[in-house]
Amino acid sequence: MVGLDQFDNGEIASLTIEPKRYIRAKRCGLYWSVTARSGSLLTLASFTADSTTEYSARVVQEAQAMPSLRDRIRAAFKRVPEQSLSTEQVRTLFGEFFGGRRYTIPRSGA
Repeated sequence: MVGLDQFDNGEIASLTIEPKRYIRAKRCGLYWSVTARSGSLLTLASFTADSTTEYSARVVQEAQAMPSLRDRIRAAFKRVPEQSLSTEQVRTLFGEFFGGRRYTIPRSGA
């Protein structure tokens, strides 16, 4: 988990315990997209940064740095919360998966 900062755009970090039990993180620019599966296809989950404090603070900070209202609106529609997990959030999810703990980051569509 130490080398996550060095991953390039599009690279994937994965931890597989069994063929139907895994977690995968894909680098999407500066941020990450994560999916996990712990059994049947019904257990496939993706995670979103949408409801996290860290994501909200980042969105506000980025919006305040934009010069015009038009740019702020464009950025808001362009953003994909499922591809906005920070490296620290990815480390948290991998640790929770490996430890068999409940995920603390919200799942998409939940």
